Amino acid sequence: MNESGEIMKLNRGTDNIRYDFEHDGKNQWKYRKKHIFEQLKEANLDIIALQEVLHQPLQTFIELEDYDYFGVGRDDGAQEGEYNPIFYRADKYRRLDQGVIWLSKTPDVPSKNWNSGCNRILTYLKLEDKQTCVRFFVLNTHLDNASEEARINQAKIIIDFIENYSQGLPLVLCGDFNAYPHSEVIQYLETYLKN
Repeated sequence: MNESGEIMKLNRGTDNIRYDFEHDGKNQWKYRKKHIFEQLKEANLDIIALQEVLHQPLQTFIELEDYDYFGVGRDDGAQEGEYNPIFYRADKYRRLDQGVIWLSKTPDVPSKNWNSGCNRILTYLKLEDKQTCVRFFVLNTHLDNASEEARINQAKIIIDFIENYSQGLPLVLCGDFNAYPHSEVIQYLETYLKN
């Protein structure tokens, strides 16, 4: 909903594109990329949130016409490791703010805690609709696959970020939560957010 309580229409999609693993044989990125890219183009989404994007596959999505994006690698805040990029229609939305926090005890630097298998991040954009001037946030994440403790704590950091930074603006949280619908982490998120 926007500030006046009206439902915002936001055509959005999220996709874990899977890492570019050589051992995937015929399912390697070089064979999948054309299909995924064409599927996203045909969907004509306003917002595209992706997970498991490494630097080289990111170059494919940068070619999406009419879109701008923000994202960084989780291992160095630049190009190393997984990106959780957010693409948005540049003709419809103006970017007002952007950033990444690490889902750890030290959110300002590449890091991990709670037996997490790897660094995990939350990518965020603050956008403004160019026609209506409605402002909103888009958040994208990929919670840990190795540790339930990590997932819960990562979800708590996300909710804390939302409560302290979103300024009460509408928002959408996208991602791969590595969790079943009735898991503890999803139930926790649903106490704060509407699924």
